[in-house]
Amino acid sequence: MFGGNGEDRFLYERYFGDKKGGVFLDIATAGASGNSPTQTFERIFDWRGLCIDAGENGAAVFGDGRSADVVSFTGEDIGEWIAARRFETVDYCALRGGDSDRILASLVGSGLRPVSFSLTDDSDRARAIGAEYGYRRVASLPKGILIFVRNDTPRRPAATVICSVWHRDPMRARLLDGHRTNLDRQTLPVERIYVFENGDVPPAGLPGRHVVAQHELTIYEAWNLALAMVTTPYVMNLNLDDRLCTDAVACMEGALDGGAHIVGGDWRLCFSHAET
Repeated sequence: MFGGNGEDRFLYERYFGDKKGGVFLDIATAGASGNSPTQTFERIFDWRGLCIDAGENGAAVFGDGRSADVVSFTGEDIGEWIAARRFETVDYCALRGGDSDRILASLVGSGLRPVSFSLTDDSDRARAIGAEYGYRRVASLPKGILIFVRNDTPRRPAATVICSVWHRDPMRARLLDGHRTNLDRQTLPVERIYVFENGDVPPAGLPGRHVVAQHELTIYEAWNLALAMVTTPYVMNLNLDDRLCTDAVACMEGALDGGAHIVGGDWRLCFSHAET
C-alpha cells in the first residue's frame, strides 16, 4: 500500500488517516530519487495535486501511471509560480532533492503554507527552517528524510492503551478515574479500549471505546477482545492500577519509530495513591 521512504505511511498513521480529497505538491529537484511519497495519497485516497520537475529528472521520478499533471519548472520563484495556479490549500508537500530551504522559503513567501512537508535534506539549515515558518519537526526517517507539520495541526493517536476492568475489584471506580487522568496527561494523544466483564457498566464520561461482556472473562480473554479492536500501529497494556510518566508514550513511540520491535519501561512499585 505504501511507497516512498516511509513519509506516506507516517503521515497516514499520525495525521491524515483515511482523509479523502486532499491536495499535494510533489517537487523534485536535481538528484531526487524515483520513490515518490505522494502516490499513495493519489491512488488510494483520491488526492489531487501537481508533480513538479524542478531538476530535469524526467517524469519517471514521480512513478508510473500518475493522474496528477507532471510539469517542468526552470524559473527562479517557484512559490509565485505555484500560487498563480490558485491552490487554496495544500495538505502535503514533498520536497525531494536538494535546495529544499530555498524552495520552502519561496512557497511560504508566496502565501502557501502546506499542512505538512517532507525534506530529503539532513543539514542543520534544513532542521532549522521549520521553526522559522511556524512548523514543528515530527519525524526523522532513514535516508535523511525529515517531516514537519504546521504548529496548528492536531496529531492522531499512534498508540492504543488496553485495560481489563475486573468486576470484583471494589476500587475499580477510583482506579478508573486515576487511569483516565494519567492518560489525559500524556504529552501525546492515545486511544483507549476498556474491557468490562460480567455485565459491569462503564462509568459515565469514561473516554475511549468500551467492551462489555455479559459473562466473566479471564484477563487474557479481555486482552484478546481489546486487541481485536486496535487500529493504531502501536498498542500497550496498562493495568487499572498502573500509571505512566507524562512522557512515557512519547518515549516509547520514539523508540519504535526508530526501529525497535518491542519497548518496555522500568516500573516503580508504589503502595498508595499519593505515591502515584
